[in-house]
Amino acid sequence: MLLTMKARPAGPPPGVFVQTDLYTRRRWRRVQYLADQFWLRWRREYLQSIQPRRKWSSPRRNLTDGDVVLMKEEGAHRNDWPIGRVIEAIQNEHGQVRKARAELLRDGKKKTFLRPVKELVVLVPTGTVDRQSSS
Repeated sequence: MLLTMKARPAGPPPGVFVQTDLYTRRRWRRVQYLADQFWLRWRREYLQSIQPRRKWSSPRRNLTDGDVVLMKEEGAHRNDWPIGRVIEAIQNEHGQVRKARAELLRDGKKKTFLRPVKELVVLVPTGTVDRQSSS
């Protein structure tokens, strides 16, 4: 949606595109390769910037039930950004959330995943969702 500026998201890319496609005469393959590169850099660079790791230097908010999160997946294709809701935040003996159970819709069915906190990026905290729905 970011690249095409269209409201309806496109489906997954129809194939695997490699660096040699950058130098082919087929513009479509070149554009698909560049879109894949954009997705890789967005995942590696931007997602890391919105999830700072202040593990020991400053306290931060724990994940809580109801938070809307983006689930990081290494093998995810572009246009496949699994967004879910935390249904259970699992704390360790020190009261810190280290794992969470997140629920998302995949193929029209609700699925539940247990993920470490480092693989979840908070998009909308619980308090924000409550304020928006009451307005």
